[in-house]
Amino acid sequence: IAAKIIARTREPLQLGERTLLLTTSIGIAFQARTERPVAAARLLACADEALYEAKGAGRDRFHLTPTG
Repeated sequence: IAAKIIARTREPLQLGERTLLLTTSIGIAFQARTERPVAAARLLACADEALYEAKGAGRDRFHLTPTG
């Protein structure tokens, strides 16, 4: 799903006479079903860390990270 979102946002966006080129970085956190559920704040913090990993790797990327 993340790859599809990135592909769609890579398409030029026409605003009047201007053409905008967008890049997208996505951070995704996940946990194994065998682990005890984590707090929403921990899940969000892990997704934020993953986002910065994606940004650090270059444009138009996503990064997955476990919550554990």
